[in-house]
Amino acid sequence: MARRKPATVTSSLAAAGIAAAGFAGFVGVSGSAHAEAIDLEAPAPVCAIDPARSSVSFVHRDSDIRGRFGGVHGSFCFMPDMPGSVRAEIPLMSLETGRPDLDKRLLSSAWFDAAAHPTAVLRGGQLGPGDEPGVCVFTGDLSLHGRSRMVHAELAWMPPAAGRSSGFELALTIDPAWFDLGDGSSGLVDVVVSIEGAATTV
Repeated sequence: MARRKPATVTSSLAAAGIAAAGFAGFVGVSGSAHAEAIDLEAPAPVCAIDPARSSVSFVHRDSDIRGRFGGVHGSFCFMPDMPGSVRAEIPLMSLETGRPDLDKRLLSSAWFDAAAHPTAVLRGGQLGPGDEPGVCVFTGDLSLHGRSRMVHAELAWMPPAAGRSSGFELALTIDPAWFDLGDGSSGLVDVVVSIEGAATTV
């Protein structure tokens, strides 16, 4: 996986098109429009996250250790000019780094302590305008290792395509020290949360 620039400060993840999310433009919470033809009367579908198509990948900057978590589940719903709603549950036991010894270490009590805290949860959120047209800023809360932290990420929509439903990607950077992981000096980690889902009746 190519390293991504940190979303918490200066990264610029290119958006795949706001229309892909079910509306033709986006108005941020400040009321600043980045596009026109927004249908405020259209209902916002609640989408169940597809665990088979959703994952979280990460790269540790200093060591270039990388891995992924699969089986992400939950739901999401977004509306223009209004707070959205995301709840993505990440099963930590799904960790894969390609190194069984490293998987065992990261899942141990010294790091994720997956036996006591088996699930990380990303919830939010609010969408605001990004630094350029077509880029949204997502604000939410990440719970990991029994601790929670407000996070900011750049959000890019994934347009529907053959064999793929609508969804989005969030790019963010976390410091393991925020969640009391490891020895507190492990360096920053770039994370990409890839979510796909389908509209469901609620």
